[in-house]
Amino acid sequence: MRKSVLLDTYLVQLSEKSPVPGGGSAAALVGALGVSLLSMVANYSKKRHHKKRLHEIKRIIRFTASARRKLRRMMNKDEVAYRQLSKALKKTSTKDIELLYKKAAGVPAQVCDIVYAAIRHCQQLSQYCTKALASDLVESAIFLEAAFNAAGCTIEINLACIGDKRYKRRLRRTLTKRRSDVHRKTRSIGKNLNIHF
Repeated sequence: MRKSVLLDTYLVQLSEKSPVPGGGSAAALVGALGVSLLSMVANYSKKRHHKKRLHEIKRIIRFTASARRKLRRMMNKDEVAYRQLSKALKKTSTKDIELLYKKAAGVPAQVCDIVYAAIRHCQQLSQYCTKALASDLVESAIFLEAAFNAAGCTIEINLACIGDKRYKRRLRRTLTKRRSDVHRKTRSIGKNLNIHF
């Protein structure tokens, strides 16, 4: 998704019979939504806490600004990686194709890294979030978990076409561990804020 594309235009493009944008790009968008809600809660919380927490909250705000930009770039990088892979499948050697599959798996892996870091900040903020912001923070965590799982699906689709067993094993091990950690943290955030889902 190019920077100038409006959300309505992006959603129409996503719904069309076209391979891009697709699930990887949408996963990054969902992650950006989760990070944006986290940022909103942190910005509201900034005025309500003493110096130690204020420092933590400012760090979360800086993180979310950077994460939002990165996820925005991942939306476009996913589309570029898919186009390169699709073009190469028609005419390139097997070795080159495997590198392109790794590149295509690398983009959603970066999405997973970003949302994994964001969910930890979400959990930290849940320790002192006000009731007025509780649902926004829980929704942020739910979006982040959804983004992680969606990006994980995109990774798995690409891993199926990669022969490098060590690479696949390492990436799957990290993905599996983090997936359960993200799920646990999301539920913990809801519990901390007394929101059950």
